[in-house]
Amino acid sequence: MFKRRFPLMDGTPGAAGGGAPAGDAGAPAAPAAGGAPAPAAPAGDAGGTPATPSILSGGKPAEGAPAAPAAPSAAAPNDWIPEKFRVMNGDAMDVEASAKKLAESYAGLEKRVGSGDMPPKAAEEYAVAVPEEFKEVWTEDDRFKSFRTDALAAGLTQKQFDFVVGKYFAVVPELVQGGQQVSADKASEELRTTWKTDTEFKANVQDAFKAFSAYADPADQERIDEIGNSPVALRILAKIGKEMGEAGGIPAANGSTGADDIQTILKSDAYLNPKHADHKTTSAKVQAFYQKKYGNAPA
Repeated sequence: MFKRRFPLMDGTPGAAGGGAPAGDAGAPAAPAAGGAPAPAAPAGDAGGTPATPSILSGGKPAEGAPAAPAAPSAAAPNDWIPEKFRVMNGDAMDVEASAKKLAESYAGLEKRVGSGDMPPKAAEEYAVAVPEEFKEVWTEDDRFKSFRTDALAAGLTQKQFDFVVGKYFAVVPELVQGGQQVSADKASEELRTTWKTDTEFKANVQDAFKAFSAYADPADQERIDEIGNSPVALRILAKIGKEMGEAGGIPAANGSTGADDIQTILKSDAYLNPKHADHKTTSAKVQAFYQKKYGNAPA
C-alpha cells in the first residue's frame, strides 16, 4: 500500500502549491504545449467581457444631461366626459348614458343662468326704460347712479335690471302720495296749534284756498301741491282770503253795495288784460278797495 505525499508550499515560484497564484499579473504565464507562451487575456476585463462599448451602451445620456421625455400615452377615447357624469356598466363606461347625463346637466344649468345674457361691462351701459308718464319729469340723480353701480356689482343682467327698475316705477306714485300724506299730517299738526278747533281750521283753509285761486297765475294754480302743505304759506293765504270775504268789498260798476266778489274781479279779463276796454276802470276799483281797507282813503 502506498502513502500519498503532499509537497510543501515553500513559496518557490512554479512549485506545486506555492508561489504566486495562477493568472497573477505579476507572474509569467505558464508555457503552452510545445514551449510557446500562452496568450494573455485582454486587459481591463478578467471575466472575458470586451473593453469596447457596445452600440446600445452608446445611447446612455451623458452625466448631467436631462433624461429623455417619456413617450406620451394615448388618451382614452372617452376622457371628454367628466368623471361625475360617467355611467359605469361594470368596468366599462356606458358612453350613451353618460352623454345623456351630461346633456341634462347642461340644460338645467342653462335654465338657471339664462342663455348667454351677461351683465354689461360698465354700469353706464344699463339701459333705463322710463314709462311714458314719467319721461317729462324723470332725471337720473346721484342715488340712481349709485344703484347702477350696485346692480353691476351684484351681477344683474339687463333683463334683471329692467325687472327691478320696472318695479320701482310701478310704486313711484304710491311713494309720492305717501310722502305728501306725511307732509300734510305734519302741517296739520303745526297749524292746529293756531287753529285749534275743527271749525276754525276748516274756515282758514277755505280762506287760504280762496286767496290762492284769486292771485295765483293759471299755470301756478296747477302746482298747488308744491305749497299746499306749507304752514307758513297757508297762514298768509288764510289772512288774505279772510280780508277778501269781509264787508266793504270792491263796489260794482253800477254802484251796488259790493255785489261783485274780489275773487271774480281779480280773475276777470278786464283786470288781467291791459288792452281790455274796461281795464282802467277795473284796476281803479281794485285800488279803491285796498285804499279803503287799509285806511288810505276817506271813509
